[in-house]
Amino acid sequence: QAAMRAYFGRGARGILLRVGQQMWTHLLEDAGLGGRAQAVIIKRLPVVARRKPTLDLLAKFISSSSGDITVHTLDLDLLFVDHASPTASGQNESAPICYVTQGLIRESLFWGTGQTFDIEETSCRAQGHHACEFKITAGK
Repeated sequence: QAAMRAYFGRGARGILLRVGQQMWTHLLEDAGLGGRAQAVIIKRLPVVARRKPTLDLLAKFISSSSGDITVHTLDLDLLFVDHASPTASGQNESAPICYVTQGLIRESLFWGTGQTFDIEETSCRAQGHHACEFKITAGK
């Protein structure tokens, strides 16, 4: 990602968001039996109840060990916290850079609910924070 940001500049953000969005389909296709069963269960829930289970499924797919990624409820909003964040490891930037993860969150929520959400990376390990945090705002 660092090479793409250096080569494409500001245009890399859109490219990396789309890469993340395309990865969601591949994650679903490559999921094991447990992940596929969880995906079927999510699709059978009422639409308003699908946001958090969808993010929990995404966390299960992309975390390497338990506790790497957590999902929290903030009133009507959600907080997706990536403690491991391999994307930002070894990076030192003034702005958040986890666009692939942001694209994954966006596409997984669209798959789960059929709606788009406002997703903002509020802190990033590349900025010196302890984790990458994404605030998902409902009602866009």
